Amino acid sequence: MSSVTPHLSIFEYFSLSLVLVESLWSAALVLLKTPLRRDKGHRDLTTQIAFAKAKIQNEKLSARQLQWLNPPTEEVYLKLAEAQRFQPTTVALAHNTKAHWIGSSGADSIMVFFHGGGYVKPATTQLDLLWNIKKSMPQTFSICLMSYTLAPSAQYPFQLRQTVLLLKYLIVDQGKDAKRMILCGDSAGGNLILGLLSHLQHPHPSIPTLTVPEPFLGAALVSPWGGVSTSAPSFARNEENDSINGAILRRWATYFMDGAPADNYYQPFLAPGDWWKGLNGVVQALLITAGTDEVLLDGIAEFVTTIKTVFPSTTTFFAPREFHDQPFMESLDDNDERSMAGTNTAVGQPKPARKRPEEVREHEVGASYYTPNHLSPVATPITQQQLLGAPSLVPDPASHVRLINPKTVAKTGDAIRLTEAATMRFVRSKTSVPVPEVIDAFVQPETNHPCILMEYIHGRPLDQVWDTYSELQKEHIKGTFIGSVDGTCCADQFFDGEDNTSYGPYDSETAFNNGLVRALEARGRNTWTESVVKFIRAMPEHGIVFTHNDWAPRNILVRDGHVVAILDWEFSGFYPDY
Repeated sequence: MSSVTPHLSIFEYFSLSLVLVESLWSAALVLLKTPLRRDKGHRDLTTQIAFAKAKIQNEKLSARQLQWLNPPTEEVYLKLAEAQRFQPTTVALAHNTKAHWIGSSGADSIMVFFHGGGYVKPATTQLDLLWNIKKSMPQTFSICLMSYTLAPSAQYPFQLRQTVLLLKYLIVDQGKDAKRMILCGDSAGGNLILGLLSHLQHPHPSIPTLTVPEPFLGAALVSPWGGVSTSAPSFARNEENDSINGAILRRWATYFMDGAPADNYYQPFLAPGDWWKGLNGVVQALLITAGTDEVLLDGIAEFVTTIKTVFPSTTTFFAPREFHDQPFMESLDDNDERSMAGTNTAVGQPKPARKRPEEVREHEVGASYYTPNHLSPVATPITQQQLLGAPSLVPDPASHVRLINPKTVAKTGDAIRLTEAATMRFVRSKTSVPVPEVIDAFVQPETNHPCILMEYIHGRPLDQVWDTYSELQKEHIKGTFIGSVDGTCCADQFFDGEDNTSYGPYDSETAFNNGLVRALEARGRNTWTESVVKFIRAMPEHGIVFTHNDWAPRNILVRDGHVVAILDWEFSGFYPDY
């Protein structure tokens, strides 16, 4: 059960010890293979090592052993209440169902949260993020966390029955208003929500019916687990980038299902579009998120395509380079020392290493401009087929710029950086420089290439019309500008050599100059390079300014003698003012 730590036998303790040793050895192998990693696995080595440990443990430990390693949901909840000094309130319902309140149980606006963990693990790190959400909301908002019975102590559809029981308690017994209620779940919790929404439209034959007077305000599904199949291409494509794999999910599905025949309640991704036609009668809007590095990506993307045909009030966000359920893993403190096996939510992931460069903080650039993971949600994903069918606007084979419709341009390709979209948004909001409006920025699930959707602006490149302009027109067009954004490594073409090392970001001009020297010497040392190195070393300090860094007539769009847009911001960033 979710509130009791199981007692292990001597044999279970012994096999647990062997697996823990094996997981440490697996982590050591990742460290030893570091020079050979190249682009394989997670970009952060510490995270990749934690992934290796978690995969071994989750693949080979039984559900009972995993539950022994993880503190029960109720215990984690009580520790949170003690640490944050709020009064814990737990309501015990039938069938061992429990509702833990973060905030007042008398609140008007409620988020009902269903935790992930493959139905075999309790809630752990999710509570950190839930507390942060509660702190950022008004006093009239509270979070109700459901503690359900874990598999294999209880199996499908027992957890769905507990979900219906909780919602009946809130809506019928307590008189809570569904239209002021948001359902939220990560991984297996997202699976529970989809099962609930199915039950509200098509009552499950073995579960009591539930009628909601008005649709729920919304449902948010973070990396939802929607089926037991592990044959989607993303399972192979992202296996080394994610902290779960097909073997883990198949093992957990066995604990949860116990041979139950497939249906649309616990395998919602298999449901046809017609199954969801009544969705607008039970929920006002859906938000579905996933990371582009997770193994479930293709299944989630296919489900989004299906459900949007019958429920347009669906917003999706495919977060670039994020692994499974990453938002709920980022809430761990940097000094959290709990083991991977004891902190796993839907899978077993650590807090990913994501440090914002000092350069960005000094120039007061908000996170929404810094990281592509916080660009706006994808309202209308563009498929590869749509891109290939759209007319091309530039001949560059590495940068596909296509006219999607009379008002929208898509720019994609393996050479595109999502930082360009963040830069454009910052410049547009903080300066008077004419920049196309960014509509969306995301990574295409089909190609894993960044894609930027932006406003189409009619005009011609300056280099094509410069000779036709009068001197007065030329004077009007000339000009400079400054801003501040970026925060990733230097994208200047000077650093593109045989040495593939990332350069920067740097915290001083001295460090930047050392990078220049390193890039220069990577091309070969001779008398000329030695002279240039001496010159660089002797340069005085300069002011740091924001620059476009690819300022050329081809990137200046004009119409009727006026600049209407500055294009191609992928090389922009902070550089010495010389």
